[in-house]
Amino acid sequence: MWVEPASEYHGTLSTLKSSPTPIERLQVRIDVERFTANGAHVYVIASIVSDHPNEVKLAVFHENDSPEIEEFTLTATMGNFERLRWLFLKDEVIESLALYDSETSDGFFEHENYPIEEMLRSGDGDAIALCASNEPSPSSVSSTPSKFWHYPLPRLTQYWRVPAHDIEPDLRVRVNGRQVYWASHNPVPNGMAFENFELRQRYKSGQTFVFGVTSTEPWDFNPPIPHLRRPVLRTNSSGIQQEGH
Repeated sequence: MWVEPASEYHGTLSTLKSSPTPIERLQVRIDVERFTANGAHVYVIASIVSDHPNEVKLAVFHENDSPEIEEFTLTATMGNFERLRWLFLKDEVIESLALYDSETSDGFFEHENYPIEEMLRSGDGDAIALCASNEPSPSSVSSTPSKFWHYPLPRLTQYWRVPAHDIEPDLRVRVNGRQVYWASHNPVPNGMAFENFELRQRYKSGQTFVFGVTSTEPWDFNPPIPHLRRPVLRTNSSGIQQEGH
């Protein structure tokens, strides 16, 4: 992917006049190389607004010379870096340690997807899925295999949101997991975590996906997310806090 500053696709800064207070919006077109396997030729319009600096809205499009596209998937990867182990769904928290308990390989683990009926919905009808670490302080763990994999930040919540008007009937959450770091056999401290975290659905040109990263815990969002369950923490023999039932 690339952006060419010298072309008409450089970032565009604008002010949203419909707002009672000035809100700035930065938009950048991101071109994507043609996919070798199927010839798909696509691009993304990424935008961020000043009143939601922790979110990026990603609108997806296809070029005129692209073949028909069934799905255009955007993924958040490197969940192992923060050791994301909780996936928040409607009235349920999926924990990677339990989901992949029987897995033993060093590859990717992938089980079922979670359909729209199992997803959380905001008061406005947006579909939302959230991931977070089950560790109270991921940065305090010093047993990572290298400085590169040491997580230096506080706990952060990652989330995907699809506006209500962009929801397709087949919208679903997909995650996979690993117990070792990418391109290595070095184990992830305290057990397997989610690696890729994404939403998938039937493609329509211009549909949007919003990705956010925030220090706010999922259960502290304002306004609160209906049907979001707050995990009950307990400390196991290794000192790691896990979901209680």
